Amino acid sequence: MSMSFTAMEAATLIAPYADSRGPANVGVDEDLERYFEICDAVTGSPVEGMIYTLSSDEQFLVDGAALRGGKTRAFSLKEHPNLVFVTWREGAVR
Repeated sequence: MSMSFTAMEAATLIAPYADSRGPANVGVDEDLERYFEICDAVTGSPVEGMIYTLSSDEQFLVDGAALRGGKTRAFSLKEHPNLVFVTWREGAVR
């Protein structure tokens, strides 16, 4: 099984749990990095052994890499505002 979320879809999934007291927006000049992380819902520990791809505007940035510490590589939000994350278990049919 694989699941693919845009940043907006992922934000919608976690919106009920978000802290509403945070800043409304980030300064345009601030260069933030974005990465994705998968943790076990029960233990909170990082999920290892999953393979992933990251793409932006239909261009692959990472193709077939393994999560490290449950995380993907980080990319600049300025340079890649439309990151798409797809992951699956190694050996699984996609």
